Amino acid sequence: MAAAAASDKISRLQSSVSALDQISDSEKSGFVNRVARYLSGEAQHVEWSKINTPTDEIVVPYETVAPPPEDAEKIRELLDKLFVLKLNGGLGTTMGCTGPKISIRNTGGKVPLVLMNSFNTHDDTLKSQYPRLVVEDFVPLPSKGHVGKDGWYPPGHGDVFPSLKNCGKLDLFLSQGKEYVFVANSDNLGAIVDLKILSHLIQNKNEYCMEVPDEHVKEFKLIEKFKIFNTNNLWVNLKAIKRLVEADTLKMEIIPNPKVHILHGLKGKVTISAKSGSKLEIPDGAVLENKEINGPEDI
Repeated sequence: MAAAAASDKISRLQSSVSALDQISDSEKSGFVNRVARYLSGEAQHVEWSKINTPTDEIVVPYETVAPPPEDAEKIRELLDKLFVLKLNGGLGTTMGCTGPKISIRNTGGKVPLVLMNSFNTHDDTLKSQYPRLVVEDFVPLPSKGHVGKDGWYPPGHGDVFPSLKNCGKLDLFLSQGKEYVFVANSDNLGAIVDLKILSHLIQNKNEYCMEVPDEHVKEFKLIEKFKIFNTNNLWVNLKAIKRLVEADTLKMEIIPNPKVHILHGLKGKVTISAKSGSKLEIPDGAVLENKEINGPEDI
């Protein structure tokens, strides 16, 4: 019964999403697939039993890594195999910041720089956007005519690799002979292109590398399970990204983010105590003034 209800929701959602001309076909497909995974329960919880402590063979101490070549031509050959991607959207907007949060100075290098934006920063500076869902009828909010920013949400940093493929940048960089991407948060001032790491990855044909610190670790880790802390400085092989995205095997955890939507008609002091995830729509011409709202019956 539950499976049939979920299937009906997905069918109706596909119909609604197909009519949204603000997003691409790949975004429509990605959004519907994400909702289907959420409804199935597949992506709601981390399977802790499948998470293992990294072995000493996997964690390579930085001081044991061989130094990079010093020859200028060899260094150029290394950098020719790399591009840098900065994660440029996310936390700042939720904290109330507006516009870009960083500025980047070009010092004349030839390593390409790509900014992974949300739609909140795209006009100012690769972006994706998905429509918010109204829980009562499972219809996208933009399908109800609310096409402003409040009707959409950025799908998060886990969308970075599919976005690279969908926008064409992944195939472009592969055709240019690039082999690796260095991914880091735009506000991480400690994220630099380390030739020592890049050289190690190329020599050992590693597909993925995550930088972890060896200082101040106790403040961040649960010692029984985790022995390292993720800096979100990632080095990833482009062919591996292409293989995994095309096979649709990157199944990220889905984190629901319920919102209460008050669409218009507020004046004075209005206190909202409605259930998170619900929608309270004020009829055209009506104004709520100095009122406490606990549900639709109070409108």
